[in-house]
Amino acid sequence: MINKVIMSKKPNGYWNNKEKVFAEARKYNTKTEFQKGCRSAYHNACKNKWLPEMTWFVRPIVHNKKWTKEKVFEEARKYNTKTEFQKGCCTAYDVALRNKWLTEMTWFVDGRIKLFTDKNNCIYTYYWKETNVIYVGRTNRSKDRDNEHLFDKRDSVFKYAKENDFVVPPMEIIEDSLTLEESVEREGYWVKYYRERGYNVLNKAKTGAIGSIGKGKWPRERVFEEARKYQTKKEFNECCNGAYQKACKKGWIYEMTWFASGRKPRKWTREALFEEARKYKTKSEFEKNASGAYCAAIEKGLLSEMDWFKETRRPSGYWYIKENVFAEARKYKTKKEFEKGCGRAYNIARQRKWLNEMDWFVRIIKWTKDNVFAEARKYKTKKEFEKGCRGAYGAALNKGWLSEMDWFVRPISPNKKWTKESVFEEGKKYKTRKEFQRGSGGAYQTASKNRWLPEMDWFKETCRPSGYWHIKENTFAEAKKYQRKIDFQRGCSGAYKTARKNKWLDELFPKNSSN
Repeated sequence: MINKVIMSKKPNGYWNNKEKVFAEARKYNTKTEFQKGCRSAYHNACKNKWLPEMTWFVRPIVHNKKWTKEKVFEEARKYNTKTEFQKGCCTAYDVALRNKWLTEMTWFVDGRIKLFTDKNNCIYTYYWKETNVIYVGRTNRSKDRDNEHLFDKRDSVFKYAKENDFVVPPMEIIEDSLTLEESVEREGYWVKYYRERGYNVLNKAKTGAIGSIGKGKWPRERVFEEARKYQTKKEFNECCNGAYQKACKKGWIYEMTWFASGRKPRKWTREALFEEARKYKTKSEFEKNASGAYCAAIEKGLLSEMDWFKETRRPSGYWYIKENVFAEARKYKTKKEFEKGCGRAYNIARQRKWLNEMDWFVRIIKWTKDNVFAEARKYKTKKEFEKGCRGAYGAALNKGWLSEMDWFVRPISPNKKWTKESVFEEGKKYKTRKEFQRGSGGAYQTASKNRWLPEMDWFKETCRPSGYWHIKENTFAEAKKYQRKIDFQRGCSGAYKTARKNKWLDELFPKNSSN
């Protein structure tokens, strides 16, 4: 079991009391100590403008020293790295940075070299005995990495434990005191070792990744050089996030006029912000519909003055009260509507098994054999049946009842002999090979068998680029076109296989969606 540290958390609204904030603040000598010692109390003191009243804080002595180049260099020689220089004397460092003297300080050692030479890396595992699944990793910060695996929703260990309702097992360190290069090599060795011995290895990515060590720096010239490789800001952001972030931070993104929208954002005055904000009832609506104005309102500290916004945020623990969940659930007719309308309340109800008590939800018709047959008799062909009532058709298909429905009329398919001329004539009726295959299967098969398809150059190329379905958004967009897994598999097998391989099918088609 993993020992969890229980923090002494104050109740909601505790630091809104001025006396309590002042009592806490008197434990410290400076504002900096106060901020580090109790961030919540300090934040409320800033928000309510109580800091000027705390006259007991000692102000740091400011030396009005004029930093000449000689003095800056003299100070800088006391340190081995730029990081030490910045921490030891930030004012001299800022002057050096502003005047571009840091490049002349050649005695500084690159601090990143230690990452390659220090023997502080280790190999660790997480092992689930129930399923014989193991995850192998390497790190030089085991505690932080353990927390990421425990709480990061994007992490593969967290996802696996959640999907299977398992507890994340304790991190087990199997090798220690390794250099970076050694740890990369040993990680690959252990992954191979466990696979050969029949373990189900959870690692998806190739071993040998070194994280963000080699980020490098992004000077202006290099950022612009990188940015010119892309046509839109979105491409620039996705392909080279480091350069994009630097461009945004420095304001260079507005100079990149070759992008589709390279103009500078609107300058929001107080009057314009209030005029825009009054169009919305809640802060959430304001943020969604006018994100630029919303951010400007936060930066200028005007959001708190917009008192017409309705408070939509529930207090902590609100949905753990059964009455509140039931009151919310009664607004919806079906479980699906409830899930979409208030996901938080729905998840609590599902976890605590309250959904079974909500008998007012309209249940989807359960297709018995009699119901299916009664529905099927409304149609002349199987195709009409599938289009007219997918639910009944799916039940009939899964249960094998379609063969008993002998009243369906089979489409007449004349035994036509396809010559090359007639195949080409038929093929010209369609724009793509897919349409040709669906519209005239016999002609298409003849063309495929005789290798005439490459000669039909009028067909539009519809093939997706390599790796297209490995992008989660593309697969999810395709899956939304279908109501059932079987329809998805038939309609787009490539996207379906990728979704099954990456275990996305449960997200796309939740098991409880049919209740």
